[in-house]
Amino acid sequence: MADRGGHATVRVNTGALRLRGADGEAFDLRGAVSSLKRAGDVGVWPAVVAVEGGEAVAGRVCAIRKTREAARLAVAKLRRRASRMRQRLRPETLEHAKHVIVFTTFPESGFDAAAVLRWYRLRWQVELVFKRFKSLAGLGHPPKRDSDSARAWLYGKLLVALLVEKTLRHAAALSPWGFDFRRAFPEQSLA
Repeated sequence: MADRGGHATVRVNTGALRLRGADGEAFDLRGAVSSLKRAGDVGVWPAVVAVEGGEAVAGRVCAIRKTREAARLAVAKLRRRASRMRQRLRPETLEHAKHVIVFTTFPESGFDAAAVLRWYRLRWQVELVFKRFKSLAGLGHPPKRDSDSARAWLYGKLLVALLVEKTLRHAAALSPWGFDFRRAFPEQSLA
């Protein structure tokens, strides 16, 4: 993809993505991200992904330190999963959980580390919308085998999901007084 002008940003899965430093040595991801001490600290390091049977892909590792609460929740989730699976967690796994870490091939000139992380976050928001649509409208598996009828089925389901979303947003702002209560009194709670 990169050889044809395409770029990618992927979440770093330390079990699947073999990272190397610019010098060709194993990339010390734990050492790199542990330098980010405060929530919101962003770091960027040149790296190469070793591709089995292919050419290595050059890029950057971008990371941001999570808030204390987000890090606590991520570590707790890892510990619960490890307990269920009767596995031991490595110290570096716990350190990585305190960060959002991505590998990107986007050029640094137009996409600094903060921009890459913002775009990754936006991509995740889109992913959550599709996940919600799949559950709301049953978009998981189209019942048709013919591509034309499957496309029509999918478009119909997407239209319904979008109409439901718009109706819900409109209903949240509906007021018997004829105006949006939240806009008129933003400081007041609706409890």
